[in-house]
Amino acid sequence: MKTKDTLLIYVDVMERYHFFKRFINPLKELGYEVLIVTGRLSIYLLSKNFAVKVLLLKNIEVKDWTKCHLDDSLSVLNAYHSFDEACTIYNNVLQQLNSSGLNIDAVFIWNGTTTIARAISDFAIDHDIKRYYFEISNLGSKVFVDKEGVNAKSYLSKHPEILDNVNPNDACFDKWREEWYRNYTMPKQSKNSTKVPYSFFIDLIGFIFFNALREDRRSAFSILTKKIFLKQKSKKVKYENALPERYIFLAMQVSDDSQIKLNSDISNLEALKIALKMAQKKGVPLVVKLHPAEADLDFIEKVFTLSRNDSFMITDLPGNHLIENAEEVVVINSTIGLEALILEKKVTILGRAFYKNFDIQRIKSYICHYLVDIDYFDRKEKLSWQVVQKVLNKV
Repeated sequence: MKTKDTLLIYVDVMERYHFFKRFINPLKELGYEVLIVTGRLSIYLLSKNFAVKVLLLKNIEVKDWTKCHLDDSLSVLNAYHSFDEACTIYNNVLQQLNSSGLNIDAVFIWNGTTTIARAISDFAIDHDIKRYYFEISNLGSKVFVDKEGVNAKSYLSKHPEILDNVNPNDACFDKWREEWYRNYTMPKQSKNSTKVPYSFFIDLIGFIFFNALREDRRSAFSILTKKIFLKQKSKKVKYENALPERYIFLAMQVSDDSQIKLNSDISNLEALKIALKMAQKKGVPLVVKLHPAEADLDFIEKVFTLSRNDSFMITDLPGNHLIENAEEVVVINSTIGLEALILEKKVTILGRAFYKNFDIQRIKSYICHYLVDIDYFDRKEKLSWQVVQKVLNKV
């Protein structure tokens, strides 16, 4: 076992707390001290129960300002805060980490595109600290882990040839594909778009009374109102589920997701125009599926209005069924595109998808060797130190 170094885990929301807390005991077995860093009082209080170090980020007076390059921070792009606020938050985080006095050996970061995540990432780069970026794979009970980022920002996206270094296991892939198809469900994260967790109110107390560092600076009232309206709206939406014999399938993405904002030069609506032209050229209908986690009510309404004018079909059928019966699948950089490749369908990719250079052999290596066998949503799953060691071997 190695001497005890500190592994920093940045936890941004409660869902991520339940994911990362499963790493704590295996990391201790591997000889690490664990430091939880968060701006949320709810996560700070829960983390104290695990006998780990916890740092609650706070609004402090910044003494040494570092120039920030945050025009492409997802928090800024989604108007969680302004660019000037982003620079203040960024420097707050850097100052608190620099003054912590801890010997940090590695950091775990989810996605890595928000302002606080960017600050922690830059801190790690400046101090030559190993970085691990996590993301949902949307391919069953597996997560994506990379040493440079996720999706198009990942090392894998820049160097897909690393998948060629492993001989793909046909038996493993065939077994996985059968189970994946049999148990196919809509993305589980879509259930969270209308939920208001109890932690929301604890975090408000933290922001107001404990000076906790708040990244999402939208009003609490507007966030709650949006979730309530979205829940009511989702009950009224009417989808068409009688598929035509021939069609082109367009899978849309969450309109404020990093995949759209950072990894594509076109929007969902621009992708819709392209797919419509493709369908018209082929003389077949266009079938469109909104992302189940889409939370922009104005965007949803706009797509339904366009469907009445341009006569395309909007459905909420399972993605695998839509892929299997389509003549062609169109995506920006959605996992649906990778699923279509798995099912050996023709795919048009409009954005910067990390899998754009994958053939079937690379897909097999990606599924069976690159992804890590962790179920992001299974809070009862216990991780062995061997699984966590596979994560640590990514660097």
